[in-house]
Amino acid sequence: MTLGPAMSLSGPWVTDADIVVRKETSGAARRGVQLAFRKSFSRMTLIEKLADIIAAIVPDTVVPQRR
Repeated sequence: MTLGPAMSLSGPWVTDADIVVRKETSGAARRGVQLAFRKSFSRMTLIEKLADIIAAIVPDTVVPQRR
């Protein structure tokens, strides 16, 4: 068994490759998203806006981690 993001399992290649896809129903599967940057990066406003955009579009199985 392999767990993969739903976005990577869409398209005709899945059925053509004899891959069986099942939705995870336990509710326990989660992924974290982190945005890494150098301390010397001077455009923190840009980083914050990018983090807001990413957090707004990730599926509900992804837990953005804000510091």
